[in-house]
Amino acid sequence: MYSVSATATKAVNCTNVMLRNHFIVNVSVDKVAQIAKGTYYALLIIIEASLFGVLLAIHFKIRKGCHPFFGLLFGLVLSCYIFCGLAEAVCQFLFLLGGSADALNIIYLLYDLTYSAITALIFCSLVERTIATLWAVTYETTRTWLLYIILVFLSVTGYVYFASFQCRGCVVSAVVTAIIIGGCVCLYFLNRKLTIRYQKDLNFMGKVSLSMRYQIIENMIVVRKALLPVIVLDSLVTLVDGLSSEITTRIEEQDDTSCHSMIKYAPYIILNHVAMVLEYSIPLYMLFRRAYRRQLPEMCRKIRGSSRIQQSRDSMIQNVFGQELNVVPTQNEYFAKLQMEWK
Repeated sequence: MYSVSATATKAVNCTNVMLRNHFIVNVSVDKVAQIAKGTYYALLIIIEASLFGVLLAIHFKIRKGCHPFFGLLFGLVLSCYIFCGLAEAVCQFLFLLGGSADALNIIYLLYDLTYSAITALIFCSLVERTIATLWAVTYETTRTWLLYIILVFLSVTGYVYFASFQCRGCVVSAVVTAIIIGGCVCLYFLNRKLTIRYQKDLNFMGKVSLSMRYQIIENMIVVRKALLPVIVLDSLVTLVDGLSSEITTRIEEQDDTSCHSMIKYAPYIILNHVAMVLEYSIPLYMLFRRAYRRQLPEMCRKIRGSSRIQQSRDSMIQNVFGQELNVVPTQNEYFAKLQMEWK
């Protein structure tokens, strides 16, 4: 998704309102409505960024469940989503407070560059999973961090520069996204074929080590439950945003007056809410995965307060039913035990 900005000249009885995606319209509403709409969009964006923040915290906690190379890449993807959400919320508040156009343009630029980096990072994740599939035997113990960081940095910066400054970003994004989706589908079926083969082919089964089996299963899970859903949902957001921008452009071409009614932008607002629902679906889908969902209760306990945290620390031992056993006796239990011994 790339931001769409429009600058309107203020007319009599009209107010500039910033909608989602940096779109500024000149409509016949009062100041209260302007503040309400800006605050509404900012709160929705902050909630979305908070969901990605929770997802990032859980991802960091369970980072040992996958290869550290992929863990870092996917963590950077989530961090980019968080930054984009916060940047868009800051734009809304700066606009309401009368911030300078230069400051808004700088934030717009950082937003666009960061959002385009998401596609590059997911493409790097696809390449990483491809290497993990082709060299599954040795990849689990691979830790060439210097080469890895250099290649990722050059790939991301090269893509961002080429897509943002050298040609139409939407075209490049569409081509790379199609490659990612096709690559993810191919990788999933390839790893699925290998899994079925070592389960049924006795000759092949004896040649497959335990680490290779683990790597193949990890590849399937990562591709099917992380990369493919994220890139598909993100592509749908881009598609809806492009459609809303095209509709709004045609509306303004039909009526070139400087002051419009808010009803004229209803198609743009409706499509923007559809895009926001799709954006919300990305962190919500990941949080409802079993690996992430199992960590949510502990995250909630940490948020509730220090007393809850202390109680959870005291209850480290579990019985066979998974129930926590408090092995640290309280003061009353200690003196009650002493009284029973002196009787």
